[in-house]
Amino acid sequence: MFDITRSEKSGLVFKAGTYYIHVTVLADGEMHTYSGKWEFKHVLGTPL
Repeated sequence: MFDITRSEKSGLVFKAGTYYIHVTVLADGEMHTYSGKWEFKHVLGTPL
C-alpha cells in the first residue's frame, strides 16, 4: 500500500511540481489500481 508518510521518513524530498502516481493495492483478495495527479506548491517538510 502506498504511504506518503513513508517517503518523508525515508529522507526523500518532493520538490514543487506535478507528480503522477500509479498505485496498485491488494484488498479483500482483489487487486485495485489507483491513478492520480498530485501538485506540490512547495517543498514538503512534512507529509500532506
